[in-house]
Amino acid sequence: MKFYYIYVLLFLLSALSSKGQQGSVSISEPGRGITPEDSGRIARYITAASRMVESNADSALVLLEEVRLLSEKYHYNAGIGKALLWQSAVFAGKQDMDQAWKAFNRGCVYNQLSTHREKALSERYYHLFILYKYAGKTDSALFVLQQSLPGVERMKDSLIIASTYNHIGSVLIDNNDPETAYHYLLKALSVNNKTNVVLLTSYINLAYVHSKQKNPDSVYFYAQKAYAGSKELKYKRYERSASLLLLSYYLSKQDKQTAEKYTRNALQLMDTNSIDNQFRTYNELTVHYAAGRYYEDAARYGRKAMEYISPGMYLRKDVISLLSVMSGIEYELGNPDMAYRYLDYYHRFSDSLHFLERNKTIDRLEQQFRLAEKEKEITRKENQLLGQQLKIRNRNYWILIVCSGIIITLSLSGWLYMQQRNSKRKMRLLETQKELDEIKAMMQGEEKERSRMAKDLHDGVGGLLTVATQNLKAISETNTSVVQNTQFQSLSDIVHEASKEVRRTAHNLMPDILLRNSIGFAVQEFCTYIRQDTSLDISVQIRGNLDTFDEQFKLNVYRIVQELVQNVLKHAQANTVLIQLQYSKNIFAITVEDNGAGFNTNQDYAGFGLSNIQNRVSAFGGQLSIDSEKGRGTSVYIEFPLAEENSDS
Repeated sequence: MKFYYIYVLLFLLSALSSKGQQGSVSISEPGRGITPEDSGRIARYITAASRMVESNADSALVLLEEVRLLSEKYHYNAGIGKALLWQSAVFAGKQDMDQAWKAFNRGCVYNQLSTHREKALSERYYHLFILYKYAGKTDSALFVLQQSLPGVERMKDSLIIASTYNHIGSVLIDNNDPETAYHYLLKALSVNNKTNVVLLTSYINLAYVHSKQKNPDSVYFYAQKAYAGSKELKYKRYERSASLLLLSYYLSKQDKQTAEKYTRNALQLMDTNSIDNQFRTYNELTVHYAAGRYYEDAARYGRKAMEYISPGMYLRKDVISLLSVMSGIEYELGNPDMAYRYLDYYHRFSDSLHFLERNKTIDRLEQQFRLAEKEKEITRKENQLLGQQLKIRNRNYWILIVCSGIIITLSLSGWLYMQQRNSKRKMRLLETQKELDEIKAMMQGEEKERSRMAKDLHDGVGGLLTVATQNLKAISETNTSVVQNTQFQSLSDIVHEASKEVRRTAHNLMPDILLRNSIGFAVQEFCTYIRQDTSLDISVQIRGNLDTFDEQFKLNVYRIVQELVQNVLKHAQANTVLIQLQYSKNIFAITVEDNGAGFNTNQDYAGFGLSNIQNRVSAFGGQLSIDSEKGRGTSVYIEFPLAEENSDS
């Protein structure tokens, strides 16, 4: 499943809090012996180091190591955690992902000891986002940010909220979704309009959005604001980004002289200690000069960018995109061999899920090569045919007769085969439809029986218990001394609990809440009951409009969620469950993930009660997918393709 690896990482984060240490890490009491002056000095050092992450990576590592050693001297866990987390960001920028993950995991051990849990959690999410972004895993980076957003918004800290909106916007830009990115960036501006580093990030991201949408004047407006602000605040990293945007504007206006000024500035501000920083800078220069049709300059910067690509970076979107751009540049410069080589690399490393559309230059180049190869083959065959024309002319008659016979025979055989195949397919479809009808009939029968039992419980047993409750109340009011009797009080409590249990059981048998509300509301109510009765931390996420489905489909979805949650309670030994219901583009999806014991999906798991769920899914033409491993939790994904008739609208 697409979120499986992210889920495993988040599960490991929560596991760290229970283990309390990793390897030989020793955790002391937080802040023992540290003075306010020392903690303030550590905070200033961390702030200074964070500003150097993309401008002077090696110096940032040295400063952060000093912060870590100083914090260990005072047993200041918050300082140790922050230093390690920022070290992970620096290592990621240097494309040393092994060291980055080690520093991140160690930092999480100390970070989770913070008394400010919401803020500490947002810091872990932020640095996990950085690791995924530098690794080129933009989908995972976006998921982490979306998971952190509810907690961040509860903190009521405008800078942290605006910063999170900015990060979401930047990932959406990388994923070529500028419209949604623009929405989040405007939200960032609405909560923070003071001149600070967060506002600079908003300006730069907005400039990139307008660059994607081909609005050069808007690019200039926001890039100029970012450039002036970064000069004022002395943030070299943001001055470099603003310079790259401004040079793209002047190149679009064919003002190369002014563009060159900003090019030199961007190169001077580039961190030569960070491989990722060098690659990104040269990559942007390549793209901007190619867009302005300055192909010689673009080729020069593109070759420099290629020098900073390590083997582990070839699956990143920006690297693959650079290969595509370089192919087009070499083609325009009249270097077909180099163009084809870059094209070959592009096809070798491009991910079919994210690079389905070819750019026009590559398509034209590929067609040109194919046409050239075909023309060579045709010329060779024509030369052969000229020497053998007389022999072929004499044989053509017989070849025509034989080929006609073969074609007729093959056509007849193929027609008979297709008829037989279609007949078998129709039989299988009829059998499958019959099985589905039987399953639906059985489900309807079960629901009728549930409804009858629920009515009997509510009207029969529930009514009797209500009468018993009223009688006990009347006795207590007329005879006050009996209230002190422990047996009477125990009897009253038992009757009250039995009445609640009957109502709860009747609700589960036939949730009439579905008749009045959407499936999303019904599932949330069901999860509320579960939270009240168990220690399970269960949360529900709703995406899309779930108000328009017919009663039969809503009831089926409700039963599936019920059975999956009951399965977790019975077998998973989990303490956290996430339920997602999503409806988009005629696809309704259910995801239920837990952090429990898991099981081996290669073995028979019928004992886990999933056969009934499979029947319900099949009855409505859905697909069921289970991702699990012992000790790693379980993720169940169900997808229903829905036509318009499946909804009330």
